[in-house]
Amino acid sequence: MGSGWWLPNINSDLSQGDIIRDLPVWIAAPTLVFLDDKRTLSGGRTGWIESSESKPDDQGFSHLLVRARQFISVVLTHDCQLDKQKKRARVQLAATSDIESLSAGDRTIAMNQRSLSQLVLPDVPQLGTRCADMRIIFTVDKNLIAEPMRVASMTEDAKNRLQNQIIAYFADRQRPSTATNS
Repeated sequence: MGSGWWLPNINSDLSQGDIIRDLPVWIAAPTLVFLDDKRTLSGGRTGWIESSESKPDDQGFSHLLVRARQFISVVLTHDCQLDKQKKRARVQLAATSDIESLSAGDRTIAMNQRSLSQLVLPDVPQLGTRCADMRIIFTVDKNLIAEPMRVASMTEDAKNRLQNQIIAYFADRQRPSTATNS
């Protein structure tokens, strides 16, 4: 099933559909914990004091306490955006999980392509079958994705299938019947 999904070699440049391993994914907790008053501690370590309110720095950013987990992710950003020479290039990714980690019912729904939020990624090289979750999308600086983190690159047909899933999810409608590699 997955042989039509993956190129024999990873693309030379980061591409839509690339599988990225060990990228930390964070989701803001229901209670935001702001950090303020950065201090240097003994031994040259850095410490932060918790704050009840946001205190943006001179660039407008606030510091938050977050928890992160390393995920295997799929690149959603289109190649034409990744190719642009931007000062601060951004990449959007969706977290994936091992298909076997889903409940039997959820796995059946995903495998039968009845979920707008989940896309089965069959036989990912080195990783097995994964399930992309469009509800866990995050944005990172392109420079955060190191070359050794890239595991696999999609074929053009598989990219079309990914694009159809992205459209279906955000448009909240069923995928077009013309989708390929389904």
